Amino acid sequence: MPDRIEVRDLVVYVPGITGTELRKDGRLLWGATAPAVARAASSRAWRSSLALSAHDDGSLDDLGDGVEVGDVIQAFHIFPGLEKAIGPAPLHETLFQRLEFTAPTAVLAGNYREFPYDWRRSNRYSARRLKRFVEEALKGWKDRTGYDHARAILVAHSMGGLVCRYFLEVLGGWELCKALFTIATPHRGSVAIAEFIANGYRLPLLDLSDVVRTLTSAYELMAIYEVVEKDGRWTRIHETPELPRFDNARAVAARAFHDEIHEGTKAPCAHRRVVPWVGHGQPTLQSLHWTDSRVQGGFDVPESVDAQRGDGDGRVPRVSGIPRELSDLLVETYAPDTHAGMQQNEFLLGNLAVHIGNLQGRGLQHVAGYLPFDRQHAIGVNVHDAFAASETITFVLQPVVGYTEYEVIVRTESGTAMLERRVVAATPTTVGLGSLPPGMYSLSIATYQQDPNAPPNVVEVFGVIPENH
Repeated sequence: MPDRIEVRDLVVYVPGITGTELRKDGRLLWGATAPAVARAASSRAWRSSLALSAHDDGSLDDLGDGVEVGDVIQAFHIFPGLEKAIGPAPLHETLFQRLEFTAPTAVLAGNYREFPYDWRRSNRYSARRLKRFVEEALKGWKDRTGYDHARAILVAHSMGGLVCRYFLEVLGGWELCKALFTIATPHRGSVAIAEFIANGYRLPLLDLSDVVRTLTSAYELMAIYEVVEKDGRWTRIHETPELPRFDNARAVAARAFHDEIHEGTKAPCAHRRVVPWVGHGQPTLQSLHWTDSRVQGGFDVPESVDAQRGDGDGRVPRVSGIPRELSDLLVETYAPDTHAGMQQNEFLLGNLAVHIGNLQGRGLQHVAGYLPFDRQHAIGVNVHDAFAASETITFVLQPVVGYTEYEVIVRTESGTAMLERRVVAATPTTVGLGSLPPGMYSLSIATYQQDPNAPPNVVEVFGVIPENH
């Protein structure tokens, strides 16, 4: 058996919300850098360009706002309160080390592709674009190689999984595809984004919630199960039109988007393969408590959720990482990592390479892996998405029972270690790291005790934003 299996299928990576550059009038409207975040937050014209000015139900190909799609963002990127991600570079590196792909030429694309899209818009629209992208890329790949039986394998982070699901289940995408691997996808929605829409970001300097309230995609990311509690009664967001600062019509349309996907899964399909990778062990908002004056996020689970499932990846609750039709089938794979960290989790990326290699063989009937969550202890970390340059960087470390000594390393985007610290903690502990210059950073935490049962490293990302721009 060769060390590196030749990949004859087309592998397509689909990023999450904020994972694609956006441009307008030849200028970068949205990108990866900390100054870009600060500029968007401080400029009224910038915010106006980033917001959707027209209703978007996904039916129009062009909204007429002049915004164009750029490239998939490769580096760390943060939209305070909405998303933080590492980008596809670790995935690309792992796949190309372990598998044999065909390199692109000056005139012909290879068989690893990345799908950029306007993440502000409805996932229905993005799914239609993905369908055209896969059709054209797959035809070109077959014409180049003669691999007539080649199909697409989709790998998606976060909201990208919802784009893929609509393409596969509603637009007939399974005719073109072999499998979908979702990394930290909120199949049942996120509570954190709903809390952000309600309350904005903690630093007014970096609060872009007014922009997010205009985005159809943001509503399609909100939790669809009973997460709103008022006076002891639990309801769904779209069933609670009185919620302040929410557009109920958009919430109702977003629920219909999810229902379309679920109805699509009931259609016969001989080779439907969805492999969800789910983060756990991180403090994750689970509920919204509503009084007449405000909506407050909570870490207590709704009454419909078992208490032992009351965690997630810091963005997506564990229960939401699993598609509705796969409930209780135990086909998901768990990783004790953060929403961003799962993009560079060595266990998951190694798994992905093995799965794609297996899919190149004949007669594979089942590709989903399962690793029970109770076999993996998780180091928990809770750090703000972004800090002002004048702030002290802090985070909350949630240690694993029996492990009290931890190594904390802060690195730049390029991997340079900016700070290393030894932390002793037996209970949840707030750790101060001092101040850092503006930029994007990763926070890596590992236990010093090395034994077979030691919890794996955990990685999170954050940004430091300049205050003068």
